[in-house]
Amino acid sequence: MSVAKSKYLLYLDTRDLPAERDEEIKAANDSGYGLIIATDRPDRFRYHRVDRIIETPLGDYIQAQRDITSYVEKHKVELAGVVCWKDREVELASRLASFFKLRGSSGQSVRRVRDKAETRRTLDSLGNVNPKYAVVANRDEFANALDTLSCPCLLKPAGNSGSRGIFRVLQKPGLDVYDHFCRYNAESQGDMFSYYKDHALLEEEIEGSEHSVAGLVCDGRSYVIGIADKQFERDIFMQYQNIVPSLLKSEIQDAVVEAVLAAVAAIDLTDGGFHADVIVGENNRVYILEIGGRLGGEMINSHLIPLAYDGYSPYQQLLKILANEAATLETDRYRQPTMQAGSRIVRAPRVGRIEQIKGLERVARHPAVRLLMPMKGPGDQILKPRDSFKQYEVAYIIAQCKLEEDIQALLSSLEELVNVELSDEASLVTTV
Repeated sequence: MSVAKSKYLLYLDTRDLPAERDEEIKAANDSGYGLIIATDRPDRFRYHRVDRIIETPLGDYIQAQRDITSYVEKHKVELAGVVCWKDREVELASRLASFFKLRGSSGQSVRRVRDKAETRRTLDSLGNVNPKYAVVANRDEFANALDTLSCPCLLKPAGNSGSRGIFRVLQKPGLDVYDHFCRYNAESQGDMFSYYKDHALLEEEIEGSEHSVAGLVCDGRSYVIGIADKQFERDIFMQYQNIVPSLLKSEIQDAVVEAVLAAVAAIDLTDGGFHADVIVGENNRVYILEIGGRLGGEMINSHLIPLAYDGYSPYQQLLKILANEAATLETDRYRQPTMQAGSRIVRAPRVGRIEQIKGLERVARHPAVRLLMPMKGPGDQILKPRDSFKQYEVAYIIAQCKLEEDIQALLSSLEELVNVELSDEASLVTTV
């Protein structure tokens, strides 16, 4: 433990990927404030520069708030700001910011982003950014709603994130899919499956290119700091690539930014970070899939934006906003890239048990590579995301290149250097 500081930032845990967690903690260490982390996983921070740890069940907001406020009072800690990095803690961060009279968005606004049904209802006021949708609470409501929508549709848990628990409805009547959805989400472990579980969202599946918009909010004004282009494996709901800056035409980027800023204003986020997942569909219509009340993950804010925008750190600016300091905010920063940056997840060819992985050392030596983060090794099991979250990911590659180069071709060539060999034994996979 370090010496006592005059003020502290309170982190409500961190993101799970080690590279993101390292950057989040580094941002606090560089800020000049002390760092307190409230977490239900204290062992993850054993080797980090953390001043204090509060062990508490963050998924239980009442107990977590009681533990945190009692600790602050007992130890006479002065907080500079409360920071959350994942969806689970967004509402708790709002409660604590209000309690300690610190910057943060209101409880009403964060519930609008945490409950996907409330997000949809709020965005209805903007006219045409929502896909067609229905909120369903039981089997009969699902059947009736499906009659009003065209297949394929997506059935989504109202309070989950990271594409967890989503089922595709390929044809009507689809009741078997609804039953499977209910069983899966009832049986799955983890806090994220327990929020807003009395209803679900059924919405049409939109075809088009997918993007993530990263932004900051200060005093109710929103600033877009980057647009990432995303690639998915649709059959298993796995996102495997992000590139920054976006390759969309300038006028389409303008339309995306206009829609997202209007959505954040309608939801009424006031201070902190946000991310918006969007699809650009037919005739360049912009659909908003989700608004998150915190900075997005997938190493977009931790690595890609700093690499593409001359070292600009969304993390540092977020901490300044929440600590009531002057942040560096520009309305058109997303238009000013100096390089291209991208992340690619190395995927196994199928489910199974890994025998060996070849080629990672060649990736590590490549002059364009800025980060190589292995996630699996020999003996580890590869499972589809629906069977076990983040167990299909062999390694993360982050690369950087000049604006005139082809970042997508670069990422593909880097992944091709890796060969994942699997055993022939029966896999543990249980779903298609």
